[in-house]
Amino acid sequence: MPEEELINNDFAIIEPNLPDDEATPPHDEELDDESFSRSQDDSFYVAVKGIFYTPKADNAGVYCVIYRGETGKVVFRELWAIRSNKEPISDVSEKWEYFIRDMNKIGTFDKDSSDKLLPLIEKSLTSNIKEYLYKNSNEPEVAASEIRKTLEKGLRYLVETKVEAEIFGEDRAEKGGILRDKASASEKNQKDDNRDLMNVINLQGIPLICQPVIDPVKGSPASKIKIGDIVNVTIQESNDIARKVMDYVRTQNKTLAFPVTLVQVLDSGNCVLFLKISDEITGVLNISPKILLKSNASDRIENLFSKLSLNPLNIGMTGGVILFIVLLLYLIARLI
Repeated sequence: MPEEELINNDFAIIEPNLPDDEATPPHDEELDDESFSRSQDDSFYVAVKGIFYTPKADNAGVYCVIYRGETGKVVFRELWAIRSNKEPISDVSEKWEYFIRDMNKIGTFDKDSSDKLLPLIEKSLTSNIKEYLYKNSNEPEVAASEIRKTLEKGLRYLVETKVEAEIFGEDRAEKGGILRDKASASEKNQKDDNRDLMNVINLQGIPLICQPVIDPVKGSPASKIKIGDIVNVTIQESNDIARKVMDYVRTQNKTLAFPVTLVQVLDSGNCVLFLKISDEITGVLNISPKILLKSNASDRIENLFSKLSLNPLNIGMTGGVILFIVLLLYLIARLI
């Protein structure tokens, strides 16, 4: 069938990390000069970095999938899709830390296609291909071919793609914050953590669980964060409080970055950061002390969410004002 007769699919949405807007700094020697000596006691990871675009349609993007070399278990996945028929300006030969940090620079994030395309890319990385890349990281052509065929089947357009693979060790994986699923404590320690955490939360107001925004290049280790530092987070809209906070963020066009009010170290070694979202809401961030957080260390700023309130009367008044403005604009448009 000719390309022109092919039609696109409708897609869903993923929540991306929020990368740093600043320009990429020169590479650290720690990232560039790392050498490996594989042994059974070492853990190594494979980062599959790629770009794709459809010359005859409006689908393009960059992605990175990272998995354990020995087992093939995926520990990190991210895709930034845009509406374009041009090749994204992104260098797949970059170290994965820089590559994922600069994903947002290719264009406006397309929420309708990302959730559909990321599973397709993961599906194309079969066990055989993962094993081959782990042993032959300088030969990504087999993976590129499989990813291209899978995307073409899903998008129903011809797809151009570039892929490279990179192998790195446990230290960079931990510092980069990609080992969130790693079991770092025993079941007993986890129960102790939960008990200690709840004891502190009870004193801090209404808790709202947050997720970290990692910055593998310029981030600050969680263990170095101090009271008053501003930390970037993401919030899943899983309850009414989270939805209200995110609605406020969208209407005010603000960034999810809050000042730290308390730092608690648990028995397991994890750091718990308490963030002032409003006078009534406290963000809770429970992470490894080695995670490199996107933050403005020691940058004390006014809490932009100080006026956010859970008072139902405030919500009703805000809604009434918005409705009044909409009606007023409608009447003006009719008179014109």
